[in-house]
Amino acid sequence: NLGLGTTAIMKLLQFKLRNATLTIEELLQVLGRLSSSTVLESVKDRKVILEAIIENEDAKVELLHQLNSMVSEGTIICSNSASIPLKKLAAQLKDPTNFAGLHFCPPLIHPNMVEIIRTDLTSDECVATLVGLCIKLQKVPIVVNDSPGFLTNRLLLVLLRETQELVVEGMNPYLVDEATVRFGFPKGIFDFSDLTGIDNLVYLNQIIDKDLGNRFPPPVINKWLIEKGRLGQKSKLGYYKYSDTDEKSEDPEFLEMLKTIQKGSLSLLDEEIMDRLLIILFIEANRILDEKVVTSPNIVDLALNLTLGFPK
Repeated sequence: NLGLGTTAIMKLLQFKLRNATLTIEELLQVLGRLSSSTVLESVKDRKVILEAIIENEDAKVELLHQLNSMVSEGTIICSNSASIPLKKLAAQLKDPTNFAGLHFCPPLIHPNMVEIIRTDLTSDECVATLVGLCIKLQKVPIVVNDSPGFLTNRLLLVLLRETQELVVEGMNPYLVDEATVRFGFPKGIFDFSDLTGIDNLVYLNQIIDKDLGNRFPPPVINKWLIEKGRLGQKSKLGYYKYSDTDEKSEDPEFLEMLKTIQKGSLSLLDEEIMDRLLIILFIEANRILDEKVVTSPNIVDLALNLTLGFPK
């Protein structure tokens, strides 16, 4: 919906203006560069095109087919896919050397990180152009190789899965969130889940699990929450409950409901909770390095800090 999109942009610009991070002259410059259209051909003369449609492989393939037939030579086409292996999408293009992923990470923790995902065919020139574009947009780019879930989503999903295992074993989810915040994370993991959307996480989980050989089965609790209509903040009920103004509070009714699927009465201290979470996180980080999804542990550290808010 173009109206919703342009309204969201205006709200962001007005927020920056009120907070003195944008001048009126800069706002007018941005508006002068902004255009919108429902006609796909209107992008055919652009140097870089980013698709960010629904996370559905068939829909993205169809769009790339259409773009492929109209863009000029040298045009870089990017996908904002959060999970679909890019080699499947690159196969649709006449020039896969000018195709890459440009995954703008959710702004729940840090709004400025972008994963640039290169396939086996992505050229160095294409990557360099996208790195420069991200820097111009005042984003922090990290370059990763094409792999299911890329980097940030794989780290996120193992953390989500282990927190849910703790709850299945009997832990109170609110105590788990309190432990992670006291450790130094800016948000609790279940708070993060509610803001992201439980259904979105399950969908992402299913795609990555399929491509990684069933190593990421969707957590039992998330699927159960969807059945109960508890999708997170957007439905006013998730792990927490939310007021009409989206103020979060604990939900005693939810804790009673949880007892029907919990399989124990686990009670852990903060440090024991964090040991469980950090061990599984570091194991997955080592897998990612072994698979050469990224070239350096420093890139993993940066992703952990910027997307999950891992304490420095």
